[in-house]
Amino acid sequence: MVGVAARLRRQGLHLHQKLQSGMFDNWHSDHTSQNSEVLPNSGLFSGLFRAFFGKANRDQVDTANAIIAAAPTGVNIAFETYSNGVNAAGQVAQGMSPGALDPSTVVAPNSSSPAPVQAIDQADGSTTLIFVSSNDPALALALFGHQSVDAWRAEFGDRVFDPGQTSHNLDNYSNAVQNSSDIQNDLERQCSLGNPAACH
Repeated sequence: MVGVAARLRRQGLHLHQKLQSGMFDNWHSDHTSQNSEVLPNSGLFSGLFRAFFGKANRDQVDTANAIIAAAPTGVNIAFETYSNGVNAAGQVAQGMSPGALDPSTVVAPNSSSPAPVQAIDQADGSTTLIFVSSNDPALALALFGHQSVDAWRAEFGDRVFDPGQTSHNLDNYSNAVQNSSDIQNDLERQCSLGNPAACH
């Protein structure tokens, strides 16, 4: 699994968590390899162990905080997070003011609580989109890093999408979302209603 990552560019700062470094624009078309990079969630205890228990990687949190602190005034910031990187992003977002983030995306959140995503949602002006599947085998095995789709929907309503993905692979999630006409139609509807996170 991988963690939160970031890189500065003139147009903005995107904190990313991606499985493959060349696929930054799967979820937001303006997030590319030119304005994002990957910081791996590596190591037995800092990576795999924390993912299994749905915990944040401390290195991810510290690095993201340092990058945000160094960002020039006026640089836009966006979060795109996946798996247990959601917990790290949530800790970073807790220290941010409302509206400090551009529209954000959470995929396959490895968390036993909505709190990390609530923090991101508060910081991005309540535009966060959440993609989580009831068929994700890794989330089903996580001891303390799993909530049902219904539990996420109870907190975030129609901004939660279940693509019916049977893998924890981020690109497979992306393909499932892109190939779902129901999800695409609802994203278009939300975009037209003013949710910028739904506009790709």
